[in-house]
Amino acid sequence: MNKTIADLLPACAGYSLIPTADPQTAAACTRLSVSALCCDSRKASDSCLFFCLPGALTDGHRYAPAAYAAGARAFVVE
Repeated sequence: MNKTIADLLPACAGYSLIPTADPQTAAACTRLSVSALCCDSRKASDSCLFFCLPGALTDGHRYAPAAYAAGARAFVVE
């Protein structure tokens, strides 16, 4: 899979990018390339879109820094 955030947004009805005061930053975010989807920071890799999901035992938001360190550059958060 090789998509941009802009390609994926239409499938996310009711969701949007985090607002930013800088239009250039918002435009750059939509051009981010996504090559994989993941929710396990141990499996995160370059250009993966990481889903921070709350779970029964732990909250995936806690693992966002580890996913970023592994190469994830886009995150779905609550």
